[in-house]
Amino acid sequence: MNTGMIKSLLVALDAQLTGHSMVTARLASHPQEDKIESLKNWDKIEYYLSDGGYSRVWVDPFEGSVWLGDNSLVSAKTHWNDAGVQQIVTAIRRWLAAGRAEAEETEARAKLAREAWPEELKGARERGERKDNA
Repeated sequence: MNTGMIKSLLVALDAQLTGHSMVTARLASHPQEDKIESLKNWDKIEYYLSDGGYSRVWVDPFEGSVWLGDNSLVSAKTHWNDAGVQQIVTAIRRWLAAGRAEAEETEARAKLAREAWPEELKGARERGERKDNA
């Protein structure tokens, strides 16, 4: 799951909700890089907007949801339903869904690989055994 795209989307969402420039929104995102990276682990994050951190956007990759925090400033709440904001929110949800599908596909392939192993190889690694001709 590449987090570069989600960071760009969150910066754009910040700029739309706060009315700040993309530069200001991008600067506000730097201290939150670890949070954004934690989306790879399916952790829910609280993303602080560039209005001093009063407004927050929550992103839950497990549920595929994005929402504005209840304690956000009225100005951010006012813009939440704007068409531009909702386009970005939709893009974030699609990014989350694609990441979820990718993770599920990877897990399915791993499961098939485990099931395809010959019975005598299963558990050999844990026992420290080698079953090759070396």
